[in-house]
Amino acid sequence: MRLRLNNTKAFTLLELLIALILVTVIAISIFSMDLFGRYHLISVDRRRRVQNQVSDVLEHISRHIINTIGNPYVTGSNPVYMPDTRSIEIYIDQAVGGGAGDGQSGTGGDKWIAYCYDNTTYEVKYCADYDNLSSACDASSCNAGWETVGKNIRTFVPTTEANYTYVAFDISGCWNLSETDPTKHCGTSDNPAVTMKTRFNLPSVAQR
Repeated sequence: MRLRLNNTKAFTLLELLIALILVTVIAISIFSMDLFGRYHLISVDRRRRVQNQVSDVLEHISRHIINTIGNPYVTGSNPVYMPDTRSIEIYIDQAVGGGAGDGQSGTGGDKWIAYCYDNTTYEVKYCADYDNLSSACDASSCNAGWETVGKNIRTFVPTTEANYTYVAFDISGCWNLSETDPTKHCGTSDNPAVTMKTRFNLPSVAQR
């Protein structure tokens, strides 16, 4: 009976050790899954925020570029100017006080608008009434005051072609453009980046 009792105690202790190991493995697995889920959720949320910033810039441009006079014979000059690689000026047909224009250049509230990328603050700024075709980032040339339409913008590249039938934009954003850790550069899971490209066809306004 004594040998049987000793054998029973040894077997019970082995069972406890196995159970403890299994519980430890399960606990570590649950913790790892929770940690991974939290990390993935943070990364997805950051990417969504960056995507919204870039999308906001394109949406703002789309609301104004539909009023562009896309015919240089109407304006008597180019309807689009790009003084440098980070700015663009667009001539829009507008009625006095805003609203749809009359299809003629120099009448009503026709004016130049400008978009400028500030690579020191990583912001895209908009001017609703601009009067300097040599530079789109001159603070004193904005008669309406600069409005920030996008933050955390990494690149802002507008392009067009000789006949000004369209204007294309290549815009990218990043969660933290000031990050100095090389393991967390733009495009990593900790610091997601988003790039959007689109092209706007300029309305062809006939001369009357």
